[in-house]
Amino acid sequence: MAAVPGGPASRSVTRDLRIFVASPVERAFDFFCDLRNEPSYNPQVRDVRKITDGPIGLGTRFEGRHRGIGLVSWVLSEYAPPRHVVVDGMIGQTAYRWRGDFEPAAGGAWLSGQIQVVPTGWLRCLGPLLPALLGISARRSFQGFAAAVAAQRGPPVGEAADGSTGASPRARDPHSN
Repeated sequence: MAAVPGGPASRSVTRDLRIFVASPVERAFDFFCDLRNEPSYNPQVRDVRKITDGPIGLGTRFEGRHRGIGLVSWVLSEYAPPRHVVVDGMIGQTAYRWRGDFEPAAGGAWLSGQIQVVPTGWLRCLGPLLPALLGISARRSFQGFAAAVAAQRGPPVGEAADGSTGASPRARDPHSN
């Protein structure tokens, strides 16, 4: 993985995440890449707006606010629908990169990803606690993502529009008990 822009890889903290989303891969990918959706599943983020013209794609930029930190900016720096996206961002003065891959699966899709953060300021003071805290925060956010995207309009995966066949499995994180 490439280093986060603005910081050496040796100072970065990374966490891997894999979560099941009970939604078709295309819907999950599109919902994720439209960062204006993030406040619906991440209570730390609000007021997200798209600041580039045109459809969402490579180079699309967003801005928003993060509780307790302030301005957040993002850019879709890699974009290969519906399977792969890299989001580079700045949360205050802290650079981060999210690399996500979506895989179709029975009843939905798997989102596998890695978040890489180059801690600055008070985040560096967290030292050895930062990886665990980053993991908890990411897991909560992406469990919320799985629930939010599964709740979007349209029949659950494997179900006809009239609801005549089956139901989707619930979202789950295979790495937590």
